Amino acid sequence: MNSVNLMLGNLNLPTLGERLLEYFDIRRYFSAVIGPEKVSRNKPDPEMMLKVMSELGAEPEKTLVVGDSHLDVLAGKRAGAHTCGVTYGIGDLKELVRAEPDFLICSLSGLTLLLC
Repeated sequence: MNSVNLMLGNLNLPTLGERLLEYFDIRRYFSAVIGPEKVSRNKPDPEMMLKVMSELGAEPEKTLVVGDSHLDVLAGKRAGAHTCGVTYGIGDLKELVRAEPDFLICSLSGLTLLLC
């Protein structure tokens, strides 16, 4: 399997992403966590995605943006990345499908298959 950098981009409360990852004891697997306090424009603007790719030295064509919202998919596309919509989140499924992600999965195991 190729090396994978995981990041969490979250538009909710400034430290919510960090707290959730720490609560589930998985923070160590994430190379970056970025919240709304670190960007001036919210998704679907690609600023968040581009900032993280820059910090990690990642190329857009080798990046997969995974999200449960159409805003995640649109931001990923605008950043030049591949996109994967997940149907098991809180986003609206119809809006997610309408955003036309490159991949659409209904379980975490589907993501594992994409990354291997």
